[in-house]
Amino acid sequence: MSKLLANYFKLRATESRGYLRSIISKYQYQLKSAIDQTIKAILLNAEAQSAVGPYHITLNSANIIEELNKKLATIDGTLASVTKKRGSVSTYEVTKSSYENLCESLQIQPVLYQEDE
Repeated sequence: MSKLLANYFKLRATESRGYLRSIISKYQYQLKSAIDQTIKAILLNAEAQSAVGPYHITLNSANIIEELNKKLATIDGTLASVTKKRGSVSTYEVTKSSYENLCESLQIQPVLYQEDE
């Protein structure tokens, strides 16, 4: 989304992310449903790396990662935040407990680990 904004308004990437963050903040209550739907879709596409986690999500939006972490902080401030996977450009890791709490908060069924045969 920030790339689209940057191209449309001829902004640098950091400027577009800042504008997008401001818009999300200003209209947070109007955007809540859309943000929650986006987060649900991301969580339903997560891949469990083992039965005990972590879960991997692939995403090109730092703003959505921010929203995931805000939601985690709202649920329970002691939960681990979503972090970038080491050595990856756009893959993030979510601990099993954080993932399950996000799913419970959004009332969706968590993706279960499927062992390769």
